[in-house]
Amino acid sequence: MLEWVDVLLVGLLTSPREAGIYAVVTRCARASEVIHQAVRIAVGPQIAAAMATRARRQARGDLQPDDGGDDLAGLAVLPRPDRVR
Repeated sequence: MLEWVDVLLVGLLTSPREAGIYAVVTRCARASEVIHQAVRIAVGPQIAAAMATRARRQARGDLQPDDGGDDLAGLAVLPRPDRVR
């Protein structure tokens, strides 16, 4: 019940339609946070190992900005396809 309190409050302050939209958007945002966290867990140890061995250029080189425009998951960096082992 506590998970839906925000939706109920939005419904009380606005309309049921807007509360429904708010509910869908916030649940999608939570799903994208899970994906973002999974990527960080998968890539984090590789970056930490490169940083620990002072291979900062390798750490930077293994990552590239995601400029594909499909940044729904809020991912700032993704492994470069040619560097994935």
